Amino acid sequence: MQEEKDVFGKSGAFSDLSDGEAKAIRLVRMMDPEDKEVEIPHLIIKRLHPDAKPLQRLGPLDVRLYDLESFVNYCVRWGNFEKDVIYYSEVECVLVQDMPAEFGAEGKRNLATLYFTLDLDFAVWAGILNKPMQHKNFVKLLKRNMRFISEPSELIESYQAIETAIGLKRDSDLSDGTKWTVSFQSKTDGKTKPKSLPKSFIVKVPILQDGDADEFSINIEINEPEKPEQEATFELISPEIERANIAAVKKEIVKLREQLPPFLIVHGSM
Repeated sequence: MQEEKDVFGKSGAFSDLSDGEAKAIRLVRMMDPEDKEVEIPHLIIKRLHPDAKPLQRLGPLDVRLYDLESFVNYCVRWGNFEKDVIYYSEVECVLVQDMPAEFGAEGKRNLATLYFTLDLDFAVWAGILNKPMQHKNFVKLLKRNMRFISEPSELIESYQAIETAIGLKRDSDLSDGTKWTVSFQSKTDGKTKPKSLPKSFIVKVPILQDGDADEFSINIEINEPEKPEQEATFELISPEIERANIAAVKKEIVKLREQLPPFLIVHGSM
């Protein structure tokens, strides 16, 4: 049996070829077995030496990062402080890089975005604001989160002492700057009893993930019932929470400027 040879005259040439390619070689040699100059078909040549592909243009990068350390490391490794600009807002920080002309269309930009992720405990407080609650649920909320409240004992004991919120009245004339004065009907003797309740309290919790603890005040609103047989509701309001969020972001930007001093860092957006 005639030995099969490749273009270099060596046997076993078919071991690196697909079944279809090997069959094509055999077919050519079967057609003219005396021809010692049989060449490998062009399809094999193209497989072993494919044409060089032209340089492909890439789309702009959109890298997403979720902590300050990762963002700093990315800027140090891939950034160019002479050309790149870092923009920040209250929700994110973005490294903007012009793409080299050989890799992208003119005007395209690579982006690396640091998202300021809220701390989970802070998100709980932010999520319960401006939502009226029944007295029982309100007290449960305070107890469940007392570790974040400055001086929680007086606050919880005061509101827990209300025997019933049904028909509760708020006497604004008797309230001072820090406390509400309310009256409620006792369940034991049916008499109306007054009670002083704190108007606000301080929460201490990190606003941003892995950040330092921040403080902000939360006000307590008491919504009187429209009818005597209805129950009063309690609502938490915090005009300071947005300012505290902005202050927490500014602390992160201070850290960023300390770690990336050569970069231009501005408050704004593209």
